Amino acid sequence: MAALAAKAARSLLHLEQDDLSRQ
Repeated sequence: MAALAAKAARSLLHLEQDDLSRQ
């Protein structure tokens, strides 16, 4: 369960980073 939560958090962070890089 914790592993899945951490994985989801990482994916969200990666998405945010991608959005910033696009700008």
